[in-house]
Amino acid sequence: MENLPNEIVEVILKSPALTMKDIVTFGSTCCKYRDLVNLTYGLWKTKYYQCWASTDSSLTPLENWRTECVLRKKFERNVRSILSWMQKKFYCINNINTSDLDNLSEVNDLEGISNLCHLLNSHKYSYLYMKEYILGITALPITKSLTDKYYGKILLKFISKKYYSQAWTDLLNLESRLQTLEKGAIFVNNWFEENKVDVSMSVRKQLNCIADLVKKHLLQHYKEHPLKGVPDEKFLLWETENIPDNMFSPDESIAIIQSINHILFEHLNYYIHYNVDHIERMKCCIEQAMTDKLTTSLIFAVIYESVARRVGVKIEIFQFSNHSLLSWKESYRVENAPSHYISMSNRGKFMRSGQCPFSPHFPLSNLVSSSSKIAEIAHTAACNMWVKEVKENNFPLMNALDLVLIVSPPSFHIYQELGWSYMQHSIDVDLLVSKLLEIKSEVAEERQRFQHLLASLVIYQTRRLHERKCPRDISPKFRTEDVAFAVGMIIRDKRSGCPGVICGWCPFHVENSPPQIKYFVLVDGGDTVYLAQEDLQILHSPPLISHPGMGRYFEEYLFSYYKPNRELQAEYPQDLNALPSLLKNDRESKLNAAVFV
Repeated sequence: MENLPNEIVEVILKSPALTMKDIVTFGSTCCKYRDLVNLTYGLWKTKYYQCWASTDSSLTPLENWRTECVLRKKFERNVRSILSWMQKKFYCINNINTSDLDNLSEVNDLEGISNLCHLLNSHKYSYLYMKEYILGITALPITKSLTDKYYGKILLKFISKKYYSQAWTDLLNLESRLQTLEKGAIFVNNWFEENKVDVSMSVRKQLNCIADLVKKHLLQHYKEHPLKGVPDEKFLLWETENIPDNMFSPDESIAIIQSINHILFEHLNYYIHYNVDHIERMKCCIEQAMTDKLTTSLIFAVIYESVARRVGVKIEIFQFSNHSLLSWKESYRVENAPSHYISMSNRGKFMRSGQCPFSPHFPLSNLVSSSSKIAEIAHTAACNMWVKEVKENNFPLMNALDLVLIVSPPSFHIYQELGWSYMQHSIDVDLLVSKLLEIKSEVAEERQRFQHLLASLVIYQTRRLHERKCPRDISPKFRTEDVAFAVGMIIRDKRSGCPGVICGWCPFHVENSPPQIKYFVLVDGGDTVYLAQEDLQILHSPPLISHPGMGRYFEEYLFSYYKPNRELQAEYPQDLNALPSLLKNDRESKLNAAVFV
């Protein structure tokens, strides 16, 4: 080995069969190999992408690839430490608030990190590293690591809230020329995206591909169009910045718009749904919309504007309560220049004059200086999702309520609607309360309304805090002869026929009667019930139970039962060992009964 050239050794070390730990161990054998391992740039870059293949390939390390690998491993250790702390801290707490995770001083091995903000700000890619690691946990087989998945999703929700709150502020602080509408749509998409860290590269790549198709189609039918001579640097500028005006004459711009219409409506067959209720949730987001070619008028308008900007045509979007309009002016520098409405419902045809097809009493001439900006795009997209979630009674971890709160300007009407929704669906209101405390209205009547809403939320917050601080008794419970079942057993409710898994039991005392055993059961479908022992029946070929709180109590699904996690085992120390014999005895008794019959 010592006679091999360094180039050959480097090729060997780049093998996917060797881990980072193997590389470090190899480097510790002698000074020569230590220098080779520490100073070879390409080796650590290769190992980085072997270990984290899903990471964006355009990522640039802050120092060097070796240091970046060490830092990323450190972030993964931090996440594991936080998840272990959460399992112990929140085992008997029903509702976890944002403020519960603000203080991380109790977590071991965080090396001076005291809160989530500190952790997120400690490195440029800290959010990316933590989210990718948590997504890796949630992608494990459905039967494994249930507790880590449960707390991982909660942790991801809180770090995402903090990260995107700051990201939105940073976005609004950009110069107006850099606030492209697609950035607003991408921001909303990233908020709701559960399986990817960032969709911006994917969206921009797809938009660039559409722009290339437009160029190709245009130059096939208009060979001498000046777009042909535009340098690549100019296209790159149009991709990343808003343009102040059309880059070509009116006739040349119209030719480009016709090519855009052909590509979007004829070649790619985009279809627009004007009723948000009739479209899937993620199709209201730009990445999924571009994949499926089916979306809302707002997202399609953003796609249209983004493609047009890439080929030098300025398009404006105008929003109304239930639809969006596209408008193009022959010049944005000349006052009263002719403007045209581009009909999305009529495959991009121009409407030079007349009425809006969605609002017959609204003349197009009224479309003056009210085009949508990035904040309006994000607000409307978030509100569309909010309405959809309320109607479907579906509130995922990263719900639209929190997004509306972040992207909306201070408004009593919006905050009141949000407050009612939060309270109705038992959602944490810490962020809304902090927003209300920041408001200093000049109008006395409005200030009074905000204070009244704040008082209602504080009462709700206090009641919610009291409810979650009244947990069940978690002192160790030892089995007696009266206990016929154990935690982790998959059973069926004899009365309803519903399967479920036992997550707890306790004696129930009735005056002048022997104590009865009652069981806490997580029922398939999401309910948690309290059942008597005589109502339970063991299932020997049980299904996988679907319940959002499964990971709070169980670590793994072992096909005949669920394995209790560390905290549940501490509460019921004898149940895990009793499980196999209880299942065996029940199976044998049923077999004997069948033989007897």
